[in-house]
Amino acid sequence: MAWTEEDVWNKRHDLLRWCRLSRAYHQKRERFFDILDNSTKALSVLGATAIYPKVVPPGYQAYIAAIVAITSTLSLVLGYAKRSRAHADLAKTFVDIESRIIAKGIFDDAVADAFEAEIVKAEGSEPRALGALVRICQNEILAAEGNGSAIRPLRVHQRLFAHFYDFDLSDDKKKRYSLPTVLLVATAAAAGFMAQQVLPK
Repeated sequence: MAWTEEDVWNKRHDLLRWCRLSRAYHQKRERFFDILDNSTKALSVLGATAIYPKVVPPGYQAYIAAIVAITSTLSLVLGYAKRSRAHADLAKTFVDIESRIIAKGIFDDAVADAFEAEIVKAEGSEPRALGALVRICQNEILAAEGNGSAIRPLRVHQRLFAHFYDFDLSDDKKKRYSLPTVLLVATAAAAGFMAQQVLPK
């Protein structure tokens, strides 16, 4: 069966969208951990200048040293650089699969199943996906495809904490959040982020 037949063509399209979604997700996670890693390094360099009284008054040196120690410890324990590289490798994996799907001249059910098996195998090495971040990637893909009517917007706090907390978006249209709830979610996001990074996958 050739890929010109509608059902196989639709399956090919679904596989490409699957790869693009996973690629976008891991690229965002890569950039996020890159920012954390680079910010920590920048703070460490700036903190080194705190030992000079002419640069920083003596009364503030202890506070700066504490901030540098905390951020450096978090970077060491959570492994920002390592996680950034892991997501970069996963993004490259999905780019490779996507490029081979596009380059495939003849597309039938057997070929589609083989590519689907590759994607499932690649997903097996992924950490748990974050719901709000997945939704952001989905919306960006829909916007790029010109399918704006299918976009499902997120609330402000969901976008702000998309990298920190795994929001349940299964029934978000019926949910309303008060300010105390948002603050509680923010606290839970910080705790959840720490737990996700420290506990083994």
